Amino acid sequence: MHCAAHYMDDYYVILPDMEALRRLAYEIIHRFEAVGIAVNKRKCKLVPLTKPFRFCKAKFTLGENGKITVNGNRDGMKIANRKLNYFHREYEAGNRSLADAEEYLRSQCAYYENYDDHGRILHLRRRYYAKFGGATSCTGSSIPKPGIASV
Repeated sequence: MHCAAHYMDDYYVILPDMEALRRLAYEIIHRFEAVGIAVNKRKCKLVPLTKPFRFCKAKFTLGENGKITVNGNRDGMKIANRKLNYFHREYEAGNRSLADAEEYLRSQCAYYENYDDHGRILHLRRRYYAKFGGATSCTGSSIPKPGIASV
């Protein structure tokens, strides 16, 4: 076996031969069912590594040079944008402090730092700075600060 791992009740196995993988998948399902563990066969997939695949809401892609790129859940960006809008409304109404919004931004950036998602981190920071721009400094962003020339 080239590689195998699991997280909670999700498993993956990597083998160089697809036919051997099919046999192994059949054997795994057979053994799970023999001890009374229900297996949803519709969720069991055989995916060649040449195609991107998802595991635990992360997208794995094999590059040309053999490097594996892992991207976090893209649906999280929609949720983060909505929540930043919510924090901005609450901040303007005086119901939340700026520290609450900064803490939320740090937690979202920490999630995407675990993956190869630098672009998503920059996007979140730009969104935050656009909403709360005058209230805080724009640290770590690629957006130049007003009055500073970029070369």
